[in-house]
Amino acid sequence: MTVHLNSASRQLSVVSMEFWEKKYAGSFDWRRARNIHNLEELGGLAGATPDPLFPRFLNKILSLLDDDEVVTSLYRSVLYLATEAIQTYVAGYFQASVLSTGAVLERILKVEYRLAKGALPEGKWTLGKCLYELDWTGTRIPTEVLDLIKEFKGTRDSRTHALLEHEDPSRAMLGGDRGIEIRSSQHYHIEPFRGEALKGMICLFRIGDMLYSDAGEGHDS
Repeated sequence: MTVHLNSASRQLSVVSMEFWEKKYAGSFDWRRARNIHNLEELGGLAGATPDPLFPRFLNKILSLLDDDEVVTSLYRSVLYLATEAIQTYVAGYFQASVLSTGAVLERILKVEYRLAKGALPEGKWTLGKCLYELDWTGTRIPTEVLDLIKEFKGTRDSRTHALLEHEDPSRAMLGGDRGIEIRSSQHYHIEPFRGEALKGMICLFRIGDMLYSDAGEGHDS
């Protein structure tokens, strides 16, 4: 559907936008500096080279194709969601990053299982079911990868299902493992669930590097 604005509406839109631009100009400037800080933080993680926004394991996944369209589709899904998980972290949307990271890890398990053993058994296969009910012998998923995902799964479940809000409401209201940036003697900024998102980035970068970069075993493209 195409929406046409008359001249009065366009003028009002321009005036409104000028107002909002002025109101939030300082926040935009601060956010840019904070985004760079977040990017530098990711740059220090194992597996972040050569570019923390597009690390080498994503470049490898980008090149992967398979005769099975489901496999290729899962590769693309991993690529898209991993990019979102990383970029939402840099942008400071930490709970979104946690959720995206969990979705990436689930897809990694599904594509690796399918490559080794064919289609998943009948039923709905969540991250937890994949971890604990599938047989991973004979696949490229080592125990170390399973352990890393299991360790992060609790964090992911807490944000997906609001577990912390029920178990420790006070801590949840404070933002969990939050970040606090001191902007001045009178101003500071709270970043809810920053620590949880960082755990996800550490997990994702490490697993991606192990499985898909030149440093890991990789796939034949």
